[in-house]
Amino acid sequence: MKNRFADFFISRNFSFLWLGQALSSFGEFVFESTVIVWLVTDLFHDSAFLPTAVGLAVAASAIPRVLVAPLAGAWVDRMTPLYVMIAADGIRVLNFLIFFVIYSLAGLDPMQVLVGVLLLLLVNSTAAQFFNPSRQAIMQVVIPWARRVEASAKAMFSLTGISVLSASLGPALFVWVGPALALLINVLAFACSALCIASTQGLRRALLVEPPLLPFWHGVLAGLRFSWGHASIRSLLIGVALYGFSLGVNNVALSLYAFKTLGLSPYEYGLILAAFPVGGLIAAVLVRPLLKSLSTRQAFTFALLCMGSVTWRIRCIRRFTWPGR
Repeated sequence: MKNRFADFFISRNFSFLWLGQALSSFGEFVFESTVIVWLVTDLFHDSAFLPTAVGLAVAASAIPRVLVAPLAGAWVDRMTPLYVMIAADGIRVLNFLIFFVIYSLAGLDPMQVLVGVLLLLLVNSTAAQFFNPSRQAIMQVVIPWARRVEASAKAMFSLTGISVLSASLGPALFVWVGPALALLINVLAFACSALCIASTQGLRRALLVEPPLLPFWHGVLAGLRFSWGHASIRSLLIGVALYGFSLGVNNVALSLYAFKTLGLSPYEYGLILAAFPVGGLIAAVLVRPLLKSLSTRQAFTFALLCMGSVTWRIRCIRRFTWPGR
């Protein structure tokens, strides 16, 4: 039984890195779901500024993924990934603690709280753009080549499970303990993540790239030229950008639709948020048999068509009936 358990987690280092990623993602997802509930049900509940506030919150998380992520990967190539991951978690812990102290002691008005939340989201998302490529780089050292597909599946499955849990728990935490204590839960999650990563062995000097390396900006531009010069990659980038645009609109509209149109409680909104990763969990199970009948391109197109048709069907509903409301 012990050997089977050890075999499942591949290695000691993989176990700690896997747990660190899970805790880091938990803190990130819980905070993002808590912020939306905080804005809609408390800070700007009856304000005409609410849609703008929600949009700014979504943008604060999304902007680093567009502007920082392409640069972070090239920067991580020149650093020790393990230290980058620990530093990213440490920055997020410090970021949350500073906001918690100011929020608890300063008596801020809603607009001041919003500015603080936006800065918190921006720093949190920026740190994540350095954490994620560092984790992917270090996993190349930790995981044997023959078990990389298995490890990727386990990581994706656990990440989806964390998404379900955190999406449901974030709004509930806001109701149970309030925003301040919900922030401290994020501090605990990121601190434990850093501790797990620091507990790995033999990875301190892993993946230190020896010269020669292209200068930083030359490396970034070379990657961009390669991606844009390849027709398939260019088409994929454009398609994913359009998908990201629609997802950004959906993220803003979903909370307003759930709270203002349907009149949902924070608990019920948490269930709505959890539906997205649940769908991802189901897809992770079904994708292999699906790909036996369809090509990767056909499956991708089919998934986008399903998403678009369901969204259009919701848009066509003119009247809503909600039992007991």
